[in-house]
Amino acid sequence: MSKKKDYIRNHFVPKTYLKRFTDPTQWSNKKQFIDCLFKDENLIRKVDTDSQCYQKNLYTLPEDFSMEEKKAIEIAFMGHVDSVYSKAMMNSYDQGSDPTIGDLNSLIWFVIFQSFRTPKFKQFHLSKSKEISQHIGKPELHIDEYSYWLGYLCGKASIEIYDYFLLEILITHNYNWFITSDNPGSFWIKNWNKTENIGTLLSCSDKNDLKLICPINPQIAFILHLNYLKKSKYPNTKDHITYFTRQIERDEVNEINDLIFQASDNQIFSIDPRLLERYRETIN
Repeated sequence: MSKKKDYIRNHFVPKTYLKRFTDPTQWSNKKQFIDCLFKDENLIRKVDTDSQCYQKNLYTLPEDFSMEEKKAIEIAFMGHVDSVYSKAMMNSYDQGSDPTIGDLNSLIWFVIFQSFRTPKFKQFHLSKSKEISQHIGKPELHIDEYSYWLGYLCGKASIEIYDYFLLEILITHNYNWFITSDNPGSFWIKNWNKTENIGTLLSCSDKNDLKLICPINPQIAFILHLNYLKKSKYPNTKDHITYFTRQIERDEVNEINDLIFQASDNQIFSIDPRLLERYRETIN
């Protein structure tokens, strides 16, 4: 299969990302296998990462779009971000070392782009778009073709996220793992004592207490506190990111994992199948 044809099969959760949630001793193998909980079947199975979380022509632009390359979003944006994520991980966390500022930037851009590339996000986003357009009495503003939205999200919205977030890096102890899912980067807002999954940033992008949560590997999760630096004179740049790191205990890991589970679509992944069993028992 040619490289261009590879992009027909869009992995909305990249293979190189899922690989980090498998046993590192198999990383040199041609295929990696991962433990997965399928929520609709309430079954746990070991599956190969290549065959998970993809949808044909997920990002293909409409035929009437003026850009010559109809797969530009996947090639120029998603494919590029996936490759820099992989390189940054190999330079840092895969080796048990902290990332340089350059690699940290790569991981942050991966988290931002990952947050709006899944079918679950697409469903939330288009539904909210329709709701807003009907509310203001202009239903014609509702855009059903999601690839148009992705152009906006990859361009303007992602830059606004990047400029003003505060990064919190959570690190767990050994054998106290983060899970991940088929919708690993999710948006949350805290209302009183309740943390609510808002699905998309539409109509919420300027709110306080807004967070983007994404596990990076089984031991590390990023939380981007959005809008935190808006009153600061020092927005993030490629040479300076405002962040802090802290270690967390099992109870807080469980809280983060519960949010990841809530934000998932149908699949939960873990390096430890015992964690999947815990969530399988919660499914009715």
